[in-house]
Amino acid sequence: MPSPPTPNLHPNGAALAAFALLAKRHLGEEDLILATGHQGRRRQLRIRIPETDATLGFADLLGALDPGAPDFLIEGRAAPGGTPIVGCIHLEAGGARLELEAGPELSSAGPWPSAHFQQVFHSILGDPGRPLGDHPMLAPEEAALLLGPFAGPPLDPDLHREETLAQIFAATARRFGTRPALEEDGLVHTYAQLDAAANRIAHLLLARGLGRGALVGHWLPRGVTAYAALLGILKAGAAYVPLDPDLPPARVRQVAAECRMDLLLSPASRGADPGLSCPVLDPSAPACAADPLPAAGLTAGPEDLAYVIFTSGSTGTPKGVPITHRSACTLVRAEQRGFRIGPEDRVFQGFSLAFDASVEELWLAWASGACLVCGTKAFMQAGPDLGKRLGEARVTVLSTVPTLLGLLGDPIPSLRLLILGGEACPADLVNHWWRPDLRMVNTYGPT
Repeated sequence: MPSPPTPNLHPNGAALAAFALLAKRHLGEEDLILATGHQGRRRQLRIRIPETDATLGFADLLGALDPGAPDFLIEGRAAPGGTPIVGCIHLEAGGARLELEAGPELSSAGPWPSAHFQQVFHSILGDPGRPLGDHPMLAPEEAALLLGPFAGPPLDPDLHREETLAQIFAATARRFGTRPALEEDGLVHTYAQLDAAANRIAHLLLARGLGRGALVGHWLPRGVTAYAALLGILKAGAAYVPLDPDLPPARVRQVAAECRMDLLLSPASRGADPGLSCPVLDPSAPACAADPLPAAGLTAGPEDLAYVIFTSGSTGTPKGVPITHRSACTLVRAEQRGFRIGPEDRVFQGFSLAFDASVEELWLAWASGACLVCGTKAFMQAGPDLGKRLGEARVTVLSTVPTLLGLLGDPIPSLRLLILGGEACPADLVNHWWRPDLRMVNTYGPT
């Protein structure tokens, strides 16, 4: 166990602690590898710095330093092979100065990383017994910018409502019950039908004790069962963890263990997985297809989780990004206002439900009484005829990436709103697709 700091902390120790906290916050990792070097001596230590840690515990590293050394090299990285933050610390009369040589996105961050270091250094030196995570990193002038000119406009009460995604869908289903909520390969499901299917799954989850606070995995191909399951999870007050249908079982096990998943919804055809850390349920099983049940009690609140999106893991271990109902509903209301979707619209749903852009597609339709056109596997395998299929489906709203748009060929006559994002959009692609009655919008990811 590391020993607690003392009021007589040497400037070397304060400088090392300040750099560790800087590396933690800029790298976004609690587990760090720190290395110091001075006069040819190099020491390395793996440490963990949770936000609530009240100890410094760098005695091992400090043993490599001369307490009177005016400068030493310092390096921090998130994991073996990770991109490091490298610099040199100069101890000067009345303070310490950090000169950064390399670091993720720090080279273009201007003077702020060095200012952050000095702010934390002086805070630690003045109060070494304070929990490490409580030491402020922002310099006063930066805080003034963030709280002043960069703070943005005041909250709009029409966008920031006390509501959940389940409540938004319930209101839409009441208002547009007989209108199409979903079209899947030509088969239409009304809002009332989708709502009833979602209620059945919600009651099934609640009967298993899975409501508010539970995390339910969603490993289902796009289709009515997947959408009903997603809505049923939300209606039960739980949060869904979407998994791409093509994800390898090993990655599903990894995600399930990482988030302590309570239940996984998956087709029975996949078979049992003895290595999975939670039970599995097929939402299309007969037990889930009983007579319609009344609406489930909407127990979740705006601050509860709506879903947890996991990163691909291409740069290491997949990381879950938890999104509350408040955040998701604010996005939904903002896009309602900005895109003006109506019940006559037909919104294409082509992104994987494990990708956050699917949230935009789903709720553009379901918050407005529009019809969601499901991009089933057969639909998406149309290849060069995909653009033709979108036209035949009378899609009016399409959210996609420029690369895919470039493969669709000729513009789609029924389209009135085209949402692009994820990558730069070439001017020639805009010129090819734009027409006076088509609105093209460049956006960024919902998360």
